[in-house]
Amino acid sequence: MNRRWVVLGVVLVAGVALGWYLTKPAPLPDSLSTVLRESAEFELFSIEPHPLPELEETSPNSFRRREVLGSTKVVDLGVRNHLVTTLERARPEGEAGIKCFSPRHAIRATYNAEVYEFLICFECEQVRAYKGKDLISEFLVGNRHQPPFDKVLTDARVKLAEKPK
Repeated sequence: MNRRWVVLGVVLVAGVALGWYLTKPAPLPDSLSTVLRESAEFELFSIEPHPLPELEETSPNSFRRREVLGSTKVVDLGVRNHLVTTLERARPEGEAGIKCFSPRHAIRATYNAEVYEFLICFECEQVRAYKGKDLISEFLVGNRHQPPFDKVLTDARVKLAEKPK
């Protein structure tokens, strides 16, 4: 009888673990890695974390209805590849994916004449990727991987959004 409970417990734990694994957002998909590495244009943004409904989507001071604090075009392929590699290797620490989603960084990349946009929230370790107006992917990124993005922005004299308290 005790053996039956042990087996049932193991099966239950395995089922829960598998369910968690299958619903957890994946890392940066290879197709989006290609978009970022091979894009004709790659621009890194510093943005205010909270959307402003009154901000026009097409305004030059708007990135997905968030106020743009500044941006820099990343033309140096070494710098671009470093940022993409950081996103590829960035794994969250512990429990990731709390639902704050207050992105302070963003990327706009033009690839094959299509615009891709990435909202990056290092606070909750999530990235949302868009192609045009459509959300096409969500993946996780560790918050300790923020410094290279901050460095590229500050080297270009772009103001960073205030960090959470």
